[in-house]
Amino acid sequence: ALSKNQIQRIQKRISEIEVEIPRLENELGLLSEKLTLPEIATDHQKLANGTAEYEKMQSKIQDLYDEWEKLAQEIS
Repeated sequence: ALSKNQIQRIQKRISEIEVEIPRLENELGLLSEKLTLPEIATDHQKLANGTAEYEKMQSKIQDLYDEWEKLAQEIS
């Protein structure tokens, strides 16, 4: 069984994740729009850099969802 302190730490981290995910999803949306701009879409290097950043951000969001799910199971 988890101690009260451990449960509080987990709940705090869950709260942080619940703030971080929507912020990153918003940034991802903005980046997605940016990648469609002609000055980016027609510049191979800028598009490659933007696409790499997009994929990295998507991966971070998925990692946060996975962490949230694991933590939620720990305290349920």
